[in-house]
Amino acid sequence: MNKPLIIFVIVFFIVAGMSNCTKTTTSIPSVLQVVNVYPGSPGQDIYLNSSLIKTPIVYGIDTDFFSIPAGNYNIKIAPTNTTNFTINNNIDFSTSKNYIMFLVNEGGTIKPEVVQNNYSPLGFDTSEIRILLFSPNSPPFDIWVRDTVATDTTQPIYYTRYFNDQYANRTYSSYLVLPSGPYNLKFRATGTTTTLDSISVTLNPGISYTIYTRGYFDSSRNIPAFTIDTLIHN
Repeated sequence: MNKPLIIFVIVFFIVAGMSNCTKTTTSIPSVLQVVNVYPGSPGQDIYLNSSLIKTPIVYGIDTDFFSIPAGNYNIKIAPTNTTNFTINNNIDFSTSKNYIMFLVNEGGTIKPEVVQNNYSPLGFDTSEIRILLFSPNSPPFDIWVRDTVATDTTQPIYYTRYFNDQYANRTYSSYLVLPSGPYNLKFRATGTTTTLDSISVTLNPGISYTIYTRGYFDSSRNIPAFTIDTLIHN
């Protein structure tokens, strides 16, 4: 959807096989999805315990969910077709958990940010949503979530958010349960009613949505010239 000065691209990835029962199963494997949100980065190879598992993971593209045996893993990341490892970390993936690994720009270095998908029990008329900011030069935002058919104009702000702020505060990676339906998400300059831009999304019943930003903030024009993507988990 093109707008003056700003391009919003909403990409819906419907993950096959991830039914509602996946959220409550006690099966042994964990599942992992990898998303490259480092602007301008080359494709990346991901190694678990020195075994190549995914290649190439290019900017703006996510992998499907794939199963891994639960346990503690050594994770290595290198530009595709090289062994120039920029990451060599140990990460624990617990039994029967569901994770997304974002490859982020942290001070000019690519780093993995692992977010657990802690799904909530959802009814036939409820959905859940969370918002993650991965635009490395972005200022903080107040993110206002409003039902487009509501007459109430005092619906809550969904946090004052910063780049990769769930790293320090894991509650920011939690989902917000809402009645299903159409919503406007407004990105406002912190402490003001100035909407720098917005996105519209329809929350379907029983579905979990991860909305995240990637790309750069245009500080010269004070606009969020980043891209907003949406991951959908059935």
